[in-house]
Amino acid sequence: MASIEARISALAAEVRRRQFASEGPVDPLSQSLFDFETELLNLGKLSKTVFLAELNREDEGGEGLDLEPSDLEAWISAVCEGKKVLW
Repeated sequence: MASIEARISALAAEVRRRQFASEGPVDPLSQSLFDFETELLNLGKLSKTVFLAELNREDEGGEGLDLEPSDLEAWISAVCEGKKVLW
């Protein structure tokens, strides 16, 4: 079921991308955000775990985001619903 939802989400993202592209040229930042959105929507369970660990990892001069799995799922759901939380 999750793979069907991911495919539908990816198709919806592609429709939004094409609608936006038809309005004018896509700048590199917007294109990278579209690409990131597509990757986010296609994350599997293991990939989500790895991505969440990376977001929460502290590195030199920076703190992790301290996100919970439910935060990531809410973020992905918002992207699926077209709320454009990324840009």
